[in-house]
Amino acid sequence: MASLNTALLSARKRTATGDLRALIPLVGEPVIAWQISLAMQLGCTRIVVLCDAPSPEILELQHTVEDKGGEFHAIRTSLQLLTLLKPDEVLLMLLDGLVVDPQLAEIAVKDGETLRSSVFTLEAGSALTERYPAEFERIDATRCWAGLTTMRASHAQKLADLPPDGDTISLLLRIALQSRTETNPILLDEHEPIQWLLAADTEAVVERQETILDLAVPKSEWSGPTLAIASKLVRLSAGTGIANGPAICVITAVILAILSVGLVSYGNASIGLGVAALGAAVGSFGEISRDTKVTLFGAADHLNIFGYFNAVRDVFAIASLAFALTVQPVVLAALPIFVVGLLWLAAGNSTLRVAPFWNDRALHLAALAICTVYDVLSEGLVLLGLLALAQSTWRHFFAIDE
Repeated sequence: MASLNTALLSARKRTATGDLRALIPLVGEPVIAWQISLAMQLGCTRIVVLCDAPSPEILELQHTVEDKGGEFHAIRTSLQLLTLLKPDEVLLMLLDGLVVDPQLAEIAVKDGETLRSSVFTLEAGSALTERYPAEFERIDATRCWAGLTTMRASHAQKLADLPPDGDTISLLLRIALQSRTETNPILLDEHEPIQWLLAADTEAVVERQETILDLAVPKSEWSGPTLAIASKLVRLSAGTGIANGPAICVITAVILAILSVGLVSYGNASIGLGVAALGAAVGSFGEISRDTKVTLFGAADHLNIFGYFNAVRDVFAIASLAFALTVQPVVLAALPIFVVGLLWLAAGNSTLRVAPFWNDRALHLAALAICTVYDVLSEGLVLLGLLALAQSTWRHFFAIDE
């Protein structure tokens, strides 16, 4: 199968209140944005959306897809689709308004680096098929369509022989079955609402959104209070969207870290370290937003910048602390390096309950900012370093005893 695959989505069906299903917001993003994210994660480089007319939201998604190097086409008829497809492609189809767990979809759809051709099914009589019988079409006595199909694009050419005003996705499903495309069951855990969600009405989506966020937002122990507060704030704000949150937080945190070095170097040690603590807190918010976004939308390589951000954050923290110690003997300027290194070591040698304390750089910097007010910064650093060393050695000997 060719590496260039096409995803066919739809933005036509409406709720009882007249809203387009595809544009109902879920965690701040329209449902169709979730579908596009899934399709691109599965290797589809061409996104085709069936719609009556491209709305501003659809056009915005077009820019998003094209910025990622993909193709985007908004079409009205099945004949327009045929002009875009090549026979050696795989065509992926999703039911209008269906949100699918990326991990579950990847396991079902991918065969190594390619997409397997398959009509995916749900058991007749399951909660979804009973609630929405007209959407999850009955295939036979025991199975219904799951709202997800991958088929050879060459089979789609049979659309040319069918009425152009028919439901394109429904017709393609029939063609796939008539072409003897294999069928595979989707086994859902009905206690996991993020797995298979149909945005049939706004109220149902809002209700499920709360459960989805409870599952997606990382929980943090209160041993790291800044991280715990950041987790709560992400949970409260995620409903309005976190699309650009992680990137904005990184930029803001780096700016604050640079500003903190400047403030400390000009003699404003307590203020500078306070700004550094604020930057670390913003970075923590961004990191938790990143983890939430990856859970919701699937892996995204560009979000791995946080692996580097934490190191950069600590480099700036070391610089700020070193400048703050310039009134002391020069040898003390190396003290922050040892202390930060011990904090990393302690975090790696702690239990899950205690590790957040050693990772909470905003808390550490805020405490050290207070130390500068009372002119005991070096003593504060030594105490923090000794505590980190004690944690590391205790954990080491505890592991040996076990």
